[in-house]
Amino acid sequence: MPDRLAVVQVAPGETLADVASRVAPEAPRSAVVSKIRELNELDSATVQAGQTLVSPVG
Repeated sequence: MPDRLAVVQVAPGETLADVASRVAPEAPRSAVVSKIRELNELDSATVQAGQTLVSPVG
């Protein structure tokens, strides 16, 4: 899991799993999804295009 954090924006058509794969391609996707949800206090994995999220990156 990358230690760096950054603000990322959800692209049109992206799911949270897609975002996780894009921002941290070497890390386990499920772990990155869980961390994004935790950092952003998301109750579900549903995201909207244009939404900004704090995410581990690297």
